[in-house]
Amino acid sequence: MTFTTYLSAQLVDFVEVYKKYFKKTYSTCIVLAICLLVCIALFVRFGSEGSSIHYKQFSILGYFLLRFSEGSNYDLVDLSKLIFIFMVSIFSISISRFENSDLDSAEKKSITGNISSADIAPLIFILVLTSGIDYGLTKIYGIYELKLSAFSVWACGIILQMRIYIPFFLFSIMIYQLRMERYPKITFKKIFFLFVTLWLFNEFTIEMAQFVRAQIFRFILIPYGNANTYIEESLLALPLIAFWFLGFHSAMNSSLRLLDEPSKTGNPEEDEVEETEKEMEEDGGTFQVDEPQ
Repeated sequence: MTFTTYLSAQLVDFVEVYKKYFKKTYSTCIVLAICLLVCIALFVRFGSEGSSIHYKQFSILGYFLLRFSEGSNYDLVDLSKLIFIFMVSIFSISISRFENSDLDSAEKKSITGNISSADIAPLIFILVLTSGIDYGLTKIYGIYELKLSAFSVWACGIILQMRIYIPFFLFSIMIYQLRMERYPKITFKKIFFLFVTLWLFNEFTIEMAQFVRAQIFRFILIPYGNANTYIEESLLALPLIAFWFLGFHSAMNSSLRLLDEPSKTGNPEEDEVEETEKEMEEDGGTFQVDEPQ
């Protein structure tokens, strides 16, 4: 699969996932978002006060977006995004089980009723593993931060990216294994394509959060003036965080699956032609491919 074909397929998957599951799962996503914000609130309450550069935030959403402590310091709040990815993984497996069910639609379990302890246990293992990796990378970051060299600056940037995306990679692989009952064949191409997808949607969520907070939340909170709106803004963030669940589900669940789909003809361009012909036939239209002269 070429890079452009992959991006096109991934974009279609994003749209189809939201179109198919948004109304069915949004209430569940709201519940998961509430659980996430409760976890972050507990991390803030029982964390080491003053150890995090982001300890005093505008709302709980701030800890979700800017979760890293300063230097080699590590605080419970740093686990916020890991807990989010863990919840997305559970949500993703549940949807995948629903999609793969052989039962008729009327006999299928609800989307949220397709998860079992056998699915959650491996995800908990990945959560513990990524937490340990995150802590170790924090300590390595602290070592390089003390050195005032160009290489150290570069190394700190790489470590920061590793802290963000290693959990995404590991949870994506585990989601694939639980869904397909086999581990994916990892290649540089698959890692690169998966990274691009995760980076695009992760950056989209950050830009979206900053825009919504600046233009919508602040407008809604104008009557409060300069008063502390920590609780109000945290509650306003719930629908926003809930909206992201399906997007990260698509990014983490579909990327490796799309790359593992076998080519029907051995030629990606011919596959696209066949797929287009099929869609035209389903729509009752006609499709004609010019024969080479």
